[in-house]
Amino acid sequence: MSLAYAAAAILIWSSLATLSVALNGVPALFLMGSTSLLGGLLSLPWSRRWNLNPAVIAIGAGGQFFYHLLYFVALRTAPPVNASLVHYTWPMFIVLLSPWVIKETRLRPVHIACALVGFAGAALAMADQTTFGGFGWSLGYACSLAAALVWASYSLALKRLGDTTPADVGLSCIIAGVAALLLHGLFEPTLRLSSRQVIDLAILSVGPMGIAFYLWAYALKHGDPRSVGVLSNATPLLSTAMLIATGKGKATALLVVSACLVCAAGALAVYSNARERRQGLHGRVAS
Repeated sequence: MSLAYAAAAILIWSSLATLSVALNGVPALFLMGSTSLLGGLLSLPWSRRWNLNPAVIAIGAGGQFFYHLLYFVALRTAPPVNASLVHYTWPMFIVLLSPWVIKETRLRPVHIACALVGFAGAALAMADQTTFGGFGWSLGYACSLAAALVWASYSLALKRLGDTTPADVGLSCIIAGVAALLLHGLFEPTLRLSSRQVIDLAILSVGPMGIAFYLWAYALKHGDPRSVGVLSNATPLLSTAMLIATGKGKATALLVVSACLVCAAGALAVYSNARERRQGLHGRVAS
C-alpha cells in the first residue's frame, strides 16, 4: 500500500515543473510562499495531529523552504528540462544514504544496481537535453543538485524521527510559506496576478504542493525508503514528458532509452523488496 501512495505522489509531482514554468512571471519567493501556505492549509482539519516537537518542526519547515526555493530558482536560471532532470537525482541519494540515516536498513548490491540504473536513465535524458551556456545555467544546475540533496536528506530525516504523521507536513508548509512571503515583502517587487496565474497557483498549491506531500509522507512513514526512492526514478521521465508536451523540450531516441532504464530500475526495486519480505516471512515461519 505504501508504494501505491508513493506512486500517486509521483504522478502528481510530475506536473510541478510544468506548472512552475507556466508561472515564471511570478517572483520565486512569492510563488514558493503562496503555494506552500495554501498547500499546508489543507491539513487544518487534522491540526490536532500536528507534532509540535521542535526538531520535527525545524526539519520539516527547513526542508520545505530550502528545497522549493532552490528548485524554483533552478527552473528560472537553467533550461527547465535540464534543471528538472538534474534535480531528480534525489531518488538516488535516498537509496544510497538510507543505511547511514536509518539504522535498520542495509544497502544491498541490488539497491546499488537499481540506483545506478535509475540514475543512468536520468543522466541520459539530461545529456540528451544539455546545452552548454554561461554562469546563469551553471548556477541553475548547482541549485538543482542542492535541491536534490535537501529533499533526500529531509525525506530520510522524517523517516528517522519516526513519530511524525502526514499531517505534520501541513504545519511545515505553513511555516515555510509564511517565512517566504515575509521575505517576498522585503526583497521582491509587488505584483498583480492575472486570472490565469491565480488558477495555476491554485492548481499548483492543491496538487504538487499539497496532496502530493501528504501522500509522500505516508509512503515514507510506512514503507521502505530504498524502494520508495528507487520507484521515484520514474518522476523525471514523467516530468520531462509533460514539459515536452507543453513545448519546453523535444522527444528523442535517447529519451526512450532513458525511460526504459528508469522503468527497469523501478521494477527491479519492487521485485527485490517483495522477495526480501517473502524470505523474511519464511524465516519467521521456519523458526
